[in-house]
Amino acid sequence: MSFSLFKRLLMIETCGKSKECPRKRTKAMVSTEPHQTHTPAGYHLKAKRLERSSNKSLSEGQAGSLREDTSKTAAQRVTLNCGVQRAQALWFPSAEGEGGARKSMKDLGHEYADVLFYTPSEFEKLGGLWPLRTGHNVAKANYSVGPRVIECFSFHFVLSGAVTLSTMGETVTLTKDSMFCLFPDVKHSYWVSQFDSEQPLRLRWLAFTGSQAELLVNRIGLTERKPYLRNKLTAELSELLQGCMQRMNGSQNEGDLQLQIMMYRLFELLSRPLPHAIEDKDWLRACLRHMETHYAEGISVADVAQFAGMNRSHLSSRFKDSIGMSPRDYLIKLRMERAGDMLRSRTLSVTEISHSLGYTDLYTFSRAFGTYYGISPSKYRARLSQPNEMLNE
Repeated sequence: MSFSLFKRLLMIETCGKSKECPRKRTKAMVSTEPHQTHTPAGYHLKAKRLERSSNKSLSEGQAGSLREDTSKTAAQRVTLNCGVQRAQALWFPSAEGEGGARKSMKDLGHEYADVLFYTPSEFEKLGGLWPLRTGHNVAKANYSVGPRVIECFSFHFVLSGAVTLSTMGETVTLTKDSMFCLFPDVKHSYWVSQFDSEQPLRLRWLAFTGSQAELLVNRIGLTERKPYLRNKLTAELSELLQGCMQRMNGSQNEGDLQLQIMMYRLFELLSRPLPHAIEDKDWLRACLRHMETHYAEGISVADVAQFAGMNRSHLSSRFKDSIGMSPRDYLIKLRMERAGDMLRSRTLSVTEISHSLGYTDLYTFSRAFGTYYGISPSKYRARLSQPNEMLNE
C-alpha cells in the first residue's frame, strides 16, 4: 500500500469517527457514567452508589410518613376552614338583602365587620340629611372601642348580646333591641359586656350628618346626656336599615332620592311610641307593676330584665339599690304573701295553691314557703285555727 493510499484511508476513518462523536458526547452529558448506563452492569453499579448515599436521603418509610403528615395537615386545614365557614354561617346570615352582593366580613382583631363608606352627591348635600357610612359586626370577647370622638352622628342598634356605653361621665348597659347615638366631638367608649359565644354582641350602625341632623336626633328623645333608647329596634326598622345598606352599596346616581326618603323614614319610625317602652325615670315603677301583675305566672328575674330592656345583673343591682331587696326576693315576697292568703281561705289544697302561684311542683313551693315563714304550708294552715299559738310564734 502506497503512502498516499494509506493517508486517504486514514482520513475516511477519521471522518467516520468524527460523525459519531457528537452523539456519543450527547449521551455522556445525559449520564455521568456513559460507558455503564446502557449495560446491566452499569445499572447494578448505579444502584450500589445510590444505596451508599441513602444516609443522605429519606427512606421509603420516612417519605411515606412525610406524605401522611402532609395529608393530615391538609385535612386539618380543610376541617378548620369548614369550622370557620360554619361559624360564619351561624353568625352572618345570607346577605341577600344585606347590602346587595355581600362581601365576606373582615376579621379586624376584636370583631368581624362589614363597613360601607358613602360619598354624598352635591344634590344630596342640598338637603338636610345624608348618610356617610354604615355596617354591622359580630364582636369578639375583647371588643372595645374608644375613648374617641367622631365627626358626625352615628346610630348603633343592638341586634343581640349586651354592650356597655360610657359617655359624658355616665355608663349604661344596653341589651337586644336597644340603640345609642354617638354625638359629634363628644368623647365616648363602648365595649362588650358579659361575652357569650352563642349569643355574641352584634351591632348595626348608620352614621350621618346634615343641617337637620341634630334637630332630628333631639326630636326622637336623644341628647348628649341621655344618648340611648331601649326597645326601639322593631322588625320594620331592621328591614329599613338593611335597605339603607343596600342602597348605599348600589349606584349612587340612581338611588340618591330613594336613600333620602329612607333616611327620613328612619326618624319617623324612631319617633313612634312603643307600648312597652320604658323611660329611664319610670323603669322601677314599670318593673314593680309588671311583677305585681304577673308574679303568679311563674315569671323569672330574666323575664323582668327582658321587659325592662336591661342586663339581668344590672337590673338586680339597681333594683336592690332602689327598694332594698333583689328582684328575686321581691317575687318570692309577692308569692308567699298570696300563698298565706290562699291558705286562710281553706278552699284550695296546698298542691292547688302551689300550681296557682306558678310553681311546677309541690316540693319547690313547700321549700320556698318554709324558708319564708319558717313553717310548712300544712302546719301554717293548721295553726290558723289557733290564733294565740300563731301570735306566740
